[in-house]
Amino acid sequence: MADQLPTNEAEVNPLAEMEREVTALRQQLAAFRHGLPEGMAARLRGSSVEELDADAQSLARLLTGGLSPAPRIPAANSADPTPRPSEADRIRERIDGGRSPFFDPAFHIAKGGGPQDGNE
Repeated sequence: MADQLPTNEAEVNPLAEMEREVTALRQQLAAFRHGLPEGMAARLRGSSVEELDADAQSLARLLTGGLSPAPRIPAANSADPTPRPSEADRIRERIDGGRSPFFDPAFHIAKGGGPQDGNE
């Protein structure tokens, strides 16, 4: 009978464990919103999202000396909407300035080249 008793608090009170996880996620979200490092999230205090945001904002102000945090720019630099040429386009341009129909499959098919289906 003793083998069937719960051994840790998560088994005794699963709701308490879920509440701790939700609080940790809220702390991480507040830290992210205000540009705080991940390690600072657990230091935030508050019982609601608004309280956590206010604490994160005041902590961010203390850490940055009142300056706004640096903007988060994705690695792909999506802030620059300029389309970039593909590798194939760069090769075409390097070879002949992009003037040759050599890279156009329709050109080769019209001249009898390209994939053949065996019916001809």
